[in-house]
Amino acid sequence: MNENRHIPTSLKIVAWLFILVGVTAVIEVAIAFSERHINIHFGLLGLLVGPGLFRLSAIWRLVGMALLTIAMALMPIFLFLMLSGSGPINLTVLGNEVGEAHWIVPVTLATLGFVLSAWQYRVLASREIRKLFHAAKLGRESEIATHE
Repeated sequence: MNENRHIPTSLKIVAWLFILVGVTAVIEVAIAFSERHINIHFGLLGLLVGPGLFRLSAIWRLVGMALLTIAMALMPIFLFLMLSGSGPINLTVLGNEVGEAHWIVPVTLATLGFVLSAWQYRVLASREIRKLFHAAKLGRESEIATHE
């Protein structure tokens, strides 16, 4: 990361949230593997996106925005499928079933997740953040040009 650049707090929070999702994905994949299941988890990309955001890497910003777009598109669909099923809703934490949940729990969690994803996307798409990543890209290109 270039120490001369100030990274806004909102971008730091977004980066840490991606890392947190990545860490929980590692735990879920490890638990599934220990139970002899294969679990492919796109949340693992958070371990690349988060540090990439700290480095002001434009490609990881775009990957993060794509992941958030997919998450926001799928959340209402998964919520609908979950609520339209018959029987109780089983609640799992890190791949382990912890019990049954009243319908309000997944609705609340999905709503909070959607709002948080929308906020993260808004941060990454903001003019201030776009400028920051563009300036970082220009700085790297000028460093490469001076070393040649």
